[in-house]
Amino acid sequence: MEDNITILIEKLDGFIRKYYKNRIIKGVFLSVIIYISSLLLVSFLEYYGRFPVGVRTLIFWTTLGLYSLVFVLYLVIPMLKFYQIGKIISHKQAASIIAEHFSEVKDKLLNTLELAELATISDRSRDLIVASIQQRTMQFRNIPFTNAVNIRKNLRYLRHIGLLGVVITIILIFSPAIITEGTNRILSYNTVYVEEAPFAFELLNDSLVVEKGADIEIQVRIEGEYVPDKVSISYGGNQFFMSRGSKSVFKYKFRNINNSLGFKFESEGIRSAGYTIDVLPPPSIIDFRVIADVPEYTGEKDFELENTGDFAVPQGTNIKWMFKTSDNEELFLVFDDSLKQNASRETFDFVLKKRAMRSFNYAVSLANKYFRKKNVISYAVNVIPDIYPEIFINSLSDSVNPSVVYFQGLVNDDYGFSKLKFCYRTSEKDSVRTETIPVLKNTNSQQFYFAYDFSKLKGDNNVIEYYFQIWDNDQVNGSKSTRSGMMEFKFPSAEELKKVEQEASENVQSGLEESKRLTEEIKKDVKSLKERMIKDNLTQWEQNKLMEDIAKKQQKLESLLNQMSLENKQKNDFLNNFSEQEKEILEKQQQLEKIMDELLNDEIKDLIKEFNKMMEEFNKDKMEEITKDMKLSLDDLSEQLDRTMELMKKYDIESTIEKAAEELNKLAEEQEKLSEEVKDKKATESELQEKQQQQSDKFKEVMKDYKDALEKNKELESPMQLDKMEQEQQDVNQNFQEQKESMEQNKGNKASKSQKTNAQNLKQMAQRMQNLMNSGSCSQNSENMDDLRQIIDNLVTFSFNQEDLMGTVNKTKRGDPAIKDYNKRQAKLQDDFEIIKDSLYALAKRSPMLGSAINEKLKNIQRDMEKANENFPDQNLMEIGKSQQYVMTSANDLLLLLSEILQQMMEQANSNCNKPGDKQCSKPGNKPGSSPIPGMRQQQQGLKEQLEQMIQQMKDGQGKLDPKSTNKQLAKMIAEQEVFKDMLSDMINNSSLSPESAQKLKEIKNLVEQNERDLANKNITPTLLKRQSQIVTRLLEAENSEYQREIDKKRESKESKIENFSNPKEIFQYKSKNSKFDELLNTSSLKLYKFYDKKYKEYLLKLEE
Repeated sequence: MEDNITILIEKLDGFIRKYYKNRIIKGVFLSVIIYISSLLLVSFLEYYGRFPVGVRTLIFWTTLGLYSLVFVLYLVIPMLKFYQIGKIISHKQAASIIAEHFSEVKDKLLNTLELAELATISDRSRDLIVASIQQRTMQFRNIPFTNAVNIRKNLRYLRHIGLLGVVITIILIFSPAIITEGTNRILSYNTVYVEEAPFAFELLNDSLVVEKGADIEIQVRIEGEYVPDKVSISYGGNQFFMSRGSKSVFKYKFRNINNSLGFKFESEGIRSAGYTIDVLPPPSIIDFRVIADVPEYTGEKDFELENTGDFAVPQGTNIKWMFKTSDNEELFLVFDDSLKQNASRETFDFVLKKRAMRSFNYAVSLANKYFRKKNVISYAVNVIPDIYPEIFINSLSDSVNPSVVYFQGLVNDDYGFSKLKFCYRTSEKDSVRTETIPVLKNTNSQQFYFAYDFSKLKGDNNVIEYYFQIWDNDQVNGSKSTRSGMMEFKFPSAEELKKVEQEASENVQSGLEESKRLTEEIKKDVKSLKERMIKDNLTQWEQNKLMEDIAKKQQKLESLLNQMSLENKQKNDFLNNFSEQEKEILEKQQQLEKIMDELLNDEIKDLIKEFNKMMEEFNKDKMEEITKDMKLSLDDLSEQLDRTMELMKKYDIESTIEKAAEELNKLAEEQEKLSEEVKDKKATESELQEKQQQQSDKFKEVMKDYKDALEKNKELESPMQLDKMEQEQQDVNQNFQEQKESMEQNKGNKASKSQKTNAQNLKQMAQRMQNLMNSGSCSQNSENMDDLRQIIDNLVTFSFNQEDLMGTVNKTKRGDPAIKDYNKRQAKLQDDFEIIKDSLYALAKRSPMLGSAINEKLKNIQRDMEKANENFPDQNLMEIGKSQQYVMTSANDLLLLLSEILQQMMEQANSNCNKPGDKQCSKPGNKPGSSPIPGMRQQQQGLKEQLEQMIQQMKDGQGKLDPKSTNKQLAKMIAEQEVFKDMLSDMINNSSLSPESAQKLKEIKNLVEQNERDLANKNITPTLLKRQSQIVTRLLEAENSEYQREIDKKRESKESKIENFSNPKEIFQYKSKNSKFDELLNTSSLKLYKFYDKKYKEYLLKLEE
């Protein structure tokens, strides 16, 4: 039974599937018919109805709803049920449908299904039910249930579809616009369609998108049968006429649009479709700031700018831009090298950083989702590079020390300096050596001063190359430097030194001779003026003319003497700087300089001033007095000029011979060196022969100078004892000739031996020259000391005689007949003094130690003696006594000066004459050295011996001595002791003595003062002699102490002789002006920007120049 039921159910399921399949096919046909029909209907209605947007919208959505409903009812639902999704017809309903199709089935099929359900529910009569079901199912076995569904019946719908297709075809052929336009207007239900007109509006704008706040010009073109005269645009409820651009184009400009708006075109009642202008926000800059981080070394301050993009910064500045924007999403800078740099976003700002190394232009660009705005703003940044420093040098040689060069420099830089150096080298192969010069690092423009003594670089170098180098403080690119131009310092050669010395000496001698001539002329003019004033009755104009002529000559004389003194000093300084001078030569130079400085003393200058005043206020009596004083002063000046010329000649001779000896020593060293070169063949034959010839010529040149010195020596009033050395010259010349012949014959060994022999001969010649000079000097000094002692004795005698005469005159009364005899005695004393004066002048020409102070005393004595003699005829005893007293005072002062000079001459003899080779020296001292103690001890020893002789004579003569001789001797002793005591005081006050020596000298001074009192009281006793012995002993102890101290000093390092030129700025002119200028330049209180500060300082520098 179950199999039969199953088969029955399967057949029913087959029917159900076909049933729904048929419904699907039917739904498709019906859907097509409905869709086409509704489309034709809607298109027809819209084409002819031209419904507005509202109606078209309703039609569109109604049609779309119909389409959706048909699709669901006729297609979707059948399809779902075909696949048994959802509720479908039951088997009983299927049986009912089948029964309607097959008459034989009727209710049988339904009953069978009911019996099958009953069989499953009740067990009773089951068999009967099953049998009934089997019987019934057998009846349905051959009945095809699926035939109950006739799918072909659906073909009838094809007729409807075909009819609709024919209709569509006809419409498309004859009036396709019905379908196309009607359908299109329904589909575009929101679009307003205008009725066909004789013309149409065509919008020419590509885009209606505009930036907020911008302008937009709307352009429309009229297309159609004709172009209307006027076209208006409507927006915001208002209507505005458009301007005609061309024949068929009209335009209208919307200005400063801030909001979106819609508009239409209208003309002659015809309207266009509506358009909308979309206003969108553009990116924009609200404000911006520039922050500049300037390199610290420039001294410039960091700065910040607002809304300013053009600026200037020093190189290396870190620049930061900060932009505040609106409606912006991206910001970038484009630089002139096409480099694009995006800004980073920080909170609400766009920030961009860059280090400025060179000038550049840049533009700011913005962008958002709507717009990209390029080069919104453009600026330029001027980057000021750190320029190279500048240096300018001005040099000036020291007039006193020519080897010292003073430099005045000016350095400029934009920001400052790091260091300044003086660089030099002694040869091209030598490395550059430097000395650092202080410089103000933060002062952009400044002067500096520097001095350098090139004498310490002399050596074998004749040329020193040097320059200055300044470094700036550039911390960006590294410190840059600038050099001054290369400069040279050339040491003068021996020939140049010799030429300078000769020319300067000749100029000085010539100047002195001219001064002597002028002095004699002035003397004659003064004498002539005096005589004519007495004899002739001169008018005021004639007096003034004569006095004016004398004054002009006096001014010329003064100028000439000053010039000669300066030239002599400059010559000595020049020679001393570039050549080594012996100590004795240096001392004589100094003595000569002092003598020339004192030629025009204060007394003569005062007399010249007084004489010039007389031209304004003439006074005959005063003129008489001035002319007398001027005669004495001019006589003295004439003598001093003679003395100076004589000493100058002597000095030149001594200097020439000293240099000749030095050159011979150098030549000897060159001969020894050449001997080694010839022996070892270190050079070619021609080079060696050339050196040999040069040395031979050099010897001849030296001997020529020596011969000239001998000739000049003959012209001296007291020539020195010099030797021509003819034999020595002949031997050396012969050796040079033998060397030449041996070298020409390639006999090197013989030539070398001859050169060594010749070197010894040259050394011996040099030594002999020096010995002759030293022995002559010692002999001259000895003679000078003897002459000075004799002058002192004569002066003592003169002093006592003047004292006796003064005492006699003081006791005499006016009218006494003896006054005539006293007058003769005074005249005799004046003649005696003339001899002393002439002797002193003669001695002064040989010894420069006799200074101007002696001349002053001589003039005073001569003037007072003349006054005394002038007063004797009038028997003016009071004036005579005064003059004699002045003579006595001046004579005693002169005696003390001469005694001191004698002591100095003795010390000099001890120092200079106790040298090896000075065998002819007649007055050797005790020990060489600079200390005067040995000479002082020797003098005190001599005094002790004199006291011993006096005491011995008193013993032998039973206490009686010749009063006159004793007084003279005691006076001389007291004078010498007074000089000795002054020397002790000077030495005690001299801090160079050791404390021990100073203490001993104080003890000696006390003993000397006690001895002076005894000598003044003529108390010649053994006690006096004992104190004198103690003085000698103490002096010996002090001498030993100082000697040991000198030895200790020699162990110490020798200090440099180079003077520390700490303030070379003083050498340049306008010191005070420059000082104020430097202060103004470097420390100005004005606070200016860098550009104006630089201009300000440039102005000051130009002003200072």
